[in-house]
Amino acid sequence: ETFDALMWSGLAERRDEDGKLIFMGTATPQMSGPIGTVSEGVLTALMQQAGARAAEDLRRREHVLESMTTYFLRTMPIDALITIQPHVIEASRRFVKLEVQVSHDGELIAKAMMTAQTIDPA
Repeated sequence: ETFDALMWSGLAERRDEDGKLIFMGTATPQMSGPIGTVSEGVLTALMQQAGARAAEDLRRREHVLESMTTYFLRTMPIDALITIQPHVIEASRRFVKLEVQVSHDGELIAKAMMTAQTIDPA
């Protein structure tokens, strides 16, 4: 099993009242960094996977990450409930632009802007 799959295994997929994807789960001790909070690398990987799943849900096609700008606003404690909300900003035949937010108790923890290219089936 890959590291991505292990990190993602603790998250459940839900939909809000508008039908948009939301992912929720608990931060485990294995996600911790050197100061005892959830590491930035883990948060980045979770945001990337949430964005990829939202893009796939939109088009039912595979996408590859082209660029990602991430902002870490606060630290996330271990055993905290993580909520990840991807939001599609723009989509075309060749790419998808998304915003992904990570929050805990209604407080914004991290935010990312992503661009993903659509993989053409050949």
